[in-house]
Amino acid sequence: MTPSSDDAVPAAASPRADVRVACTTAAEAEALRAALAPENAGFLDARVVGTTLVMSAEARSIASLRATLDDALACLSVAQRAQRVADGA
Repeated sequence: MTPSSDDAVPAAASPRADVRVACTTAAEAEALRAALAPENAGFLDARVVGTTLVMSAEARSIASLRATLDDALACLSVAQRAQRVADGA
């Protein structure tokens, strides 16, 4: 099957990804968003939708997008561990 013109990706399209992290509460999601803010300013948009942390990134290349997401996920992992320790879990 040949892709239609509607399926074609524009030549100037930048790689983009959204990562959704389900949290127990909106407060937990907001705490994680706040923890990511200093590290990813200008590279990653993080917002809270209900009890979900939504991280969106766009880059000039797949390699750059991968690096941004890798960094964001590493920071998120540390923030989640810190939150568990603070909660006494």
